[in-house]
Amino acid sequence: MTGSPADLMRVNLLEVFNEPNPARRAAVIAENYAEGVVWHEPDRTRWLTEPVRPPRRRVGCRCTKVNSTTRPAARTSLRRRPNFLLTHQHHGNRVVDASTTWRVAPHNTGSEKPMQSTDVSEAAKAVVRRNTEEVQGGGDFEVFDQLFADDFLDHTPQPNMIPTKEGVRDLYQRLRTAFPDFHADIHWQAADGGLVTTFKTYRGTHLGAFLGVEPTGREVQFETVDAMRVRDGRIVEHWGVANLFSLMQQLGGFPKADS
Repeated sequence: MTGSPADLMRVNLLEVFNEPNPARRAAVIAENYAEGVVWHEPDRTRWLTEPVRPPRRRVGCRCTKVNSTTRPAARTSLRRRPNFLLTHQHHGNRVVDASTTWRVAPHNTGSEKPMQSTDVSEAAKAVVRRNTEEVQGGGDFEVFDQLFADDFLDHTPQPNMIPTKEGVRDLYQRLRTAFPDFHADIHWQAADGGLVTTFKTYRGTHLGAFLGVEPTGREVQFETVDAMRVRDGRIVEHWGVANLFSLMQQLGGFPKADS
């Protein structure tokens, strides 16, 4: 098959994960997965290459004991199957890296209509984009207070930073002091419910001390991939990987490879 990464993801969901015939499943995998594909959770994905159906899992399912008087509508909740987050890395038209995260869908009693997942995702992406553009890029810390929950937790804090809301405020202020024109170009965002992943390039002019390096006047840029969880319109968690090594090379803090 040829096509975009989205097409490959569609193939996996429709023709691999839902395929009961092991021979057909193996043929689709052979066609679309690179030889030596990396499975990050082999214990959960080995069934893809084995002639068995994936087991039904109820991880953290809030089900109650069913007796003979239970209504049929209540019993259906016990048969609810988990869904999962599927992450793939592609090279050309083949999958080279794959991981899954299993989760049970939120319990719904039927008393109220749940918000569509696309609505939740779009709202969450808007919150994260607003933080990137108005707080990081615009220096508006009144907006920062609106967007970040008081119990915010940063799972990957920068060196010498505390993993709290105040720690992030301090980091943003330091960045804007060191790079007064600090801003980001957002290349893409992807969301699974309230969890938003963003790939962006930060840019700025080094006019203040940063990580022990005095101002150089250089224009710099560095890439970042981060994930933020949004709940009730506020950012509650963060994970991120920034190419600080490249930034420090540009500032002269680290020697370049060719030097």
